[in-house]
Amino acid sequence: MARAVRSDKPRLLENIVCVKGLLLSASGAQPTTDKAGAAHMHNTRGLGLANCLAAYDVGVKTFASSLGGLGGCPYAPGASGNVVTEDLVFMFEAMGIRTGIDIPKLLAAREALHQGLPEEPIFGMVADAGLPKGWRQAGP
Repeated sequence: MARAVRSDKPRLLENIVCVKGLLLSASGAQPTTDKAGAAHMHNTRGLGLANCLAAYDVGVKTFASSLGGLGGCPYAPGASGNVVTEDLVFMFEAMGIRTGIDIPKLLAAREALHQGLPEEPIFGMVADAGLPKGWRQAGP
């Protein structure tokens, strides 16, 4: 279910570049806390997860992503879609950063997505490779 999110925090929306320098400049090279806002990244050149990690490193803790990387950007011709939620959650959980999102349930939701949009390409490295043997999500 989609829902509108209202926030007084700034949001960083990236399309096709690496954002680390921009993030450091915007944050004054100091990690921030409640003022960090949110980030919405695309994965056009394979930098989406790296950009999310760069945003996290300077204090961003809220990310917009999409199941299967669904979507794109009308303002960036050739944009390949949004950061894949499954890959983003896996990255943070593998780093020991608890997300509160159940990855096996998230991966199972892809089937409903595929059935509902059978012609739409669905992306995701974790879905393609599977979870590592003995995988356990980050603890509380």
